[in-house]
Amino acid sequence: MSTEITEEKMKIHIESEKITSLIAVMDDLLINAKIADEMLEIKNHRENEI
Repeated sequence: MSTEITEEKMKIHIESEKITSLIAVMDDLLINAKIADEMLEIKNHRENEI
């Protein structure tokens, strides 16, 4: 797996011999992205309250 991050986007390259491993990695990435998005929403909501 490799990751490339710029100001505008992020690319993740994943290789796997087993489809089940690929599915597990993608599931983890999607869950982490959802958690990060929710945390940003909470942070932005709190900043707007002040």
